[in-house]
Amino acid sequence: MFDSGDIVKFYNRTAGKTKFHLCLCVGEEDGIYKFLMINSEDGFRSDIVFSDGEIPGLPQSRTGLSVISMSTISRVKVEKMMLWNPSFVAKMPVNILTKLRDEVVEMASLTRPEKTLLLNLLNNLI
Repeated sequence: MFDSGDIVKFYNRTAGKTKFHLCLCVGEEDGIYKFLMINSEDGFRSDIVFSDGEIPGLPQSRTGLSVISMSTISRVKVEKMMLWNPSFVAKMPVNILTKLRDEVVEMASLTRPEKTLLLNLLNNLI
């Protein structure tokens, strides 16, 4: 299936359309994958913004940005995700993962449990 650190494309029920996601955790124990959504517009305090082309496999966006939203960790059961026709896009580069981790350390908009979870997951990927 997919591995931690993979960029995966599938339907996102929160957004109501197909989106790109960073797989943080495979969910071997509970059968639940954990993902961060990748958007093309920023605007939230917990967004980390990259220029188009920095993250491999993503198409050019209308804004010229690829934004990883750290505010919501999507939790998806394997069975549900399979209904949304997921596909592997690329592996997230270590330099992007390191930047995400470094930004999370300083991010005041996350709660302590969110920050701890994200730091643990990102450190496992690096």
